[in-house]
Amino acid sequence: MWVAAQERSWKEQKVHHKVVVLGANGLVGSELLKNLPNSRGLLHSDLRIEDFDQTRELLLRIRPDLIINTAGLNNTDACEQMPEQSFKSNCLGAKNLAVTAGELDIPLVQFSTDYVFGGKSDRKTPYGEEDLPHPVNVCGISKLAGEHFVASYCPRHYIIRISAVYGPGGSRAKGGRDFIKTILRLCKEKEVIRVVDDQFVSPTCAIDLAKKVKELVGTGRYGTYHMGGSGVCSWYEFATAIFEIRGISAQVSAVKTDPGPSLRRAFYTGLRNRGIVDAGLKDLDHWRVCLERYLRDYEE
Repeated sequence: MWVAAQERSWKEQKVHHKVVVLGANGLVGSELLKNLPNSRGLLHSDLRIEDFDQTRELLLRIRPDLIINTAGLNNTDACEQMPEQSFKSNCLGAKNLAVTAGELDIPLVQFSTDYVFGGKSDRKTPYGEEDLPHPVNVCGISKLAGEHFVASYCPRHYIIRISAVYGPGGSRAKGGRDFIKTILRLCKEKEVIRVVDDQFVSPTCAIDLAKKVKELVGTGRYGTYHMGGSGVCSWYEFATAIFEIRGISAQVSAVKTDPGPSLRRAFYTGLRNRGIVDAGLKDLDHWRVCLERYLRDYEE
């Protein structure tokens, strides 16, 4: 009853809310703008969150009621190649937003990643919010550091860890492509498509994710949450499911990860969404159900 009342309160007061979405042209940010009323999107050209003075000055001028940060350096390879920039974007930027949100006494939604975990490929159990993070690469380490700053400097925070996100917008960090768009393109260009079968994730549709975030911020239950599509699969299983659902005959070969000497991979980062269920919300659907719905309704 309490959660339902909070959700009604959000809906009744939504015309009075001003929401700032950072990273508005990204895969997640663009979907959030569609779902949150009176939201204003900011790009990196509008605000460099790694610059504290600029961040504080702009947000104090806007005076939002809620800040949602989807910005950051999320490309794993880019993070390894540019660790300094990774920590500026994912850690220092998160700290600057947390300090400013704390000063404004407003909630901050900070998006993090499943890469704060780095389980071996033979792991069988998805990670819950209660599990101890142990990142193995720069992306995961810098995002986890950002989580700590948010939790320390902004009491009213939602930290949301996501996994293998796909959606209509594609990933800005990957040139407008996500895994689905890439794999469907490759089937037209190559006779054999090679996909790793030793990296495990919880594929997540950005459309479903944005709707669940809207529900969560209506509860007022701050904390750390996992929001991955229910269940876990390898990238190879995800690729074969895409072709099966689309009725495409493609030759997909399962291969092992060859990260090279300078790239460190997280092999198992499947997520279990215990937190949102404990908050009284419905869990995200199984990743295959979400994928079927997305390929039917959105992906051309």
